[in-house]
Amino acid sequence: MDTPNHTLHSEDLMASSMHFWWIAFLRCSKDFWWICQQNGKCLDERLVKVWNDFGDIFQYESFTQWWLHKGSALFDSPQLEMDLSQALTHGLRLLLNTDLKQPQPGMICLAIPIKLDSASASTAIIKLFETARVRGKHYDTDARYQVIKGGNEKNFHSIKPAYLTYALRICIEHSCSSDQINNWGNYQMSRFLELCPQHHPQPGDSIIRTKNKQKAMRTNNSQAFSMAAKLIENVEIGRFPSSKKVETRERWTTEQKQELDAAVSAGHWQKTNWFTNEHAFMLPSHIVGEVFVESHAQAKCLALLTDLRDTHQSFFSTTSKTAI
Repeated sequence: MDTPNHTLHSEDLMASSMHFWWIAFLRCSKDFWWICQQNGKCLDERLVKVWNDFGDIFQYESFTQWWLHKGSALFDSPQLEMDLSQALTHGLRLLLNTDLKQPQPGMICLAIPIKLDSASASTAIIKLFETARVRGKHYDTDARYQVIKGGNEKNFHSIKPAYLTYALRICIEHSCSSDQINNWGNYQMSRFLELCPQHHPQPGDSIIRTKNKQKAMRTNNSQAFSMAAKLIENVEIGRFPSSKKVETRERWTTEQKQELDAAVSAGHWQKTNWFTNEHAFMLPSHIVGEVFVESHAQAKCLALLTDLRDTHQSFFSTTSKTAI
């Protein structure tokens, strides 16, 4: 795994981890939202187990807040070492297990230069501690929840396009008739999200070539949305990233189903400002202003989607099968 860039905010670092996207997709699950509203009452023991372990993820203000309260206990091995070079900032040095007479489970061991002033040492330690907890290398062989790694590169690279496609569709559903995105279809969504830029029509393309490219872009968008649905189904039962078929089981009593339908009809699930809230949850330090194209203000959700699309993603650019 690549060495983290310490100038990034902690949520930027987490945005390149599978754990970040695990929670992003879990928050897209209507059934998981409903079990949180039902305080764990559900007929499907698989969903109940995930709720018991992850808690009500909708009550937290940010992903980082949830991670520090719940996440590290679910995904970290008790033995954690920072995936950084041994020579750290300000001359600090990371001590590995091989440097110690006895391993120190759950501890971050550093060697601090004697000549380093206390203010610099304090600043460096706080920053490194934050980085270690948020984006350290997690030896997760005995963690309660495992990221599915080996032979899973296709699902890895489908994660961000699938999420962005799902989110854009929700934004379109909530848009007003006067919004520019209100009439967008698969082609426009694919083009905006740059799902397959190699198929964007170019000046000089023949009519047939242009139509074939547009068809490919529509297909790509449909596939990304289908992948999002599969990832959500799997994350509901504690499996990620996976597109395997999930066995269908009854989850709600007749009364619960009626209450769920009523809650959805009343707009309690994925409200009009849903993606604005999701972006704030995932990337709270990102302040996104209005975006103008040819002097026309664009829908706010497009600016937020662009911001999320452009987040640091070193993990997705590697085929490494090591833990994150």
